[in-house]
Amino acid sequence: MAHQNNGSSLSEAVGRLVELGLTSNDRRDQQKLRARKMAGDAIDGMGDKATTEEARVSRKQDLLNGPAEFNRLRKDRPSTTSGSGEQVGSASKMNTRHVTREKRGIKP
Repeated sequence: MAHQNNGSSLSEAVGRLVELGLTSNDRRDQQKLRARKMAGDAIDGMGDKATTEEARVSRKQDLLNGPAEFNRLRKDRPSTTSGSGEQVGSASKMNTRHVTREKRGIKP
């Protein structure tokens, strides 16, 4: 690899790389917010005007968050815990599904 010497020190180069990394995250966050707003606006336009405001808000949240089954796969959302410290999410849902299938006689 050729060494580039454009008058900048190592610390300046590292500083520029850090800035680029930080702006990259900002750009991704802005894109996520913009996409979420666009999706929300589209959902508002298609919503049933005959339902209550509370029902529309609940439906909109469900659509924006996606199916609960996918929450354990999403990397952009932290796993949550209940007040007792028990993990709420993939592990408890998986166990519940397993027990439910056993009750119905379905093999996992």
